[in-house]
Amino acid sequence: MRVFILTLLMVVSLFGQIQEVTITGTVTNTSGTPVSGVQVKHSLYRHVMTDADGRYKFDVSQMAVSYGDEPVRFSHPEYNAVIKIITSDKIDIVLQKFVNK
Repeated sequence: MRVFILTLLMVVSLFGQIQEVTITGTVTNTSGTPVSGVQVKHSLYRHVMTDADGRYKFDVSQMAVSYGDEPVRFSHPEYNAVIKIITSDKIDIVLQKFVNK
C-alpha cells in the first residue's frame, strides 16, 4: 500500500509539472497582407482559424515546444498549405497563392 501511495504521489507531481504554452503568430501572404480564415491545425483536436488580422493562438504542452517534433498545418483554399514544426511559442507564416496548372 505504501508503494502505491508513493507511486501515485509521483504521478500527480509529474502531471502538476506539465505546463501549457500559448502558441501565437500571424499569417500573411507574399505581399504582407494578413490572411483571415486560415485553418491552423495541431493534432486531431486542436483547430483554430486566423482572425481578420491574420492572427491565431492555441495552447500546447511545454513538452511539444521542448522536443520540437509537433507539426502545425496552416491551410486555406486559396493558398498552398504549410506545415511547420513547433520550436518556439511564436510562429509567423507566409502563404503563397495556390496556382492551378
